[in-house]
Amino acid sequence: MNRYVSLLLMFLSAFCLSACHTSKSYTFRIENGEMIEVELDTSDGYDLTQENGRFAVEKSDETILQGYFLTEDGLREKETLILSSKDVEIKRKSEHPKLYVYQYDGEAGLETDFLLQVEKAKTGVIIGSLHSFEEAEAAFENMSFLKEE
Repeated sequence: MNRYVSLLLMFLSAFCLSACHTSKSYTFRIENGEMIEVELDTSDGYDLTQENGRFAVEKSDETILQGYFLTEDGLREKETLILSSKDVEIKRKSEHPKLYVYQYDGEAGLETDFLLQVEKAKTGVIIGSLHSFEEAEAAFENMSFLKEE
């Protein structure tokens, strides 16, 4: 009987471990003094890296997304640029939190970009990808941004 209980406990432990979500995060001090946490759900094989105030999302040793922070003025300039450019195709726009998902043909090929303002912050984020729209969006959906108080 003890053997069956032990097997059952091992099975339940393995089930619980396989159902767990893992994440990785970095907190950045932005030039405007705000502290912004970038968090990535890593349970689908993604990894979050950072270097010199920039961050990247990788999967299978490939960089899927690269991002950096914008000041409030930089965010407004980028927003004006994408809304006024005929070369930009807006794929999705949301008001809260302010988010633009768009594509354009750049020097390196078709690029998918995500432009957003961190909720309750004066900080913006721009994230780019040269992977397919679906791959970029899947990686982005695993990310969150939080202004630390």
